[in-house]
Parts: sequence; C-alpha cells; structure tokens
Amino acid sequence: MDSEAFKAFVEEQINRAAQKIIDKGRCYDEHSHGKLSYLLSLRRVINCEATAEDMGLHDAINDIHQALGIIPHDITSFSYIK
Repeated sequence: MDSEAFKAFVEEQINRAAQKIIDKGRCYDEHSHGKLSYLLSLRRVINCEATAEDMGLHDAINDIHQALGIIPHDITSFSYIK
C-alpha cells in the first residue's frame, strides 16, 4: 500500500474508533480504547515519532505474524508500505 494511503487509512480508523465511543457510550469504551491504543502507536511509528514502547509493540506483532506464516521471516510488516 502507498504510504500516504496507509496514513489516511490509519487516521480513518482512529476517527472511527473515537466516534464509536461517542456514539455507543460505555458498552464500547474498552474495545475502542484497545483499538485506539494500537492505532495511535501505529501512527507514531509511521510518522517517525515512535517511543521505545511503540517499537517493542510492533516488533512483537511482527514476530507473531512471522511465526504464523502470515509474512516471511526475512521481511517486516512495514515492508508492505511503499
């Protein structure tokens, strides 16, 4: 995926998760919080503003994707962003 399109996708997902909290109230708070936590971390990574914790989170997710055969062992999930 093109990097600008990916950034736009991430922003849209952040906005949707935040809107769900507003629209649905407490019943979706925890779900949306979890989603926002990951997406905000992802936004920091793709904007080159990542913390060490962000990098560790995405490294762990990448390792899991590799172990499950979702992506090859010699590349990272971020390699798919052009």
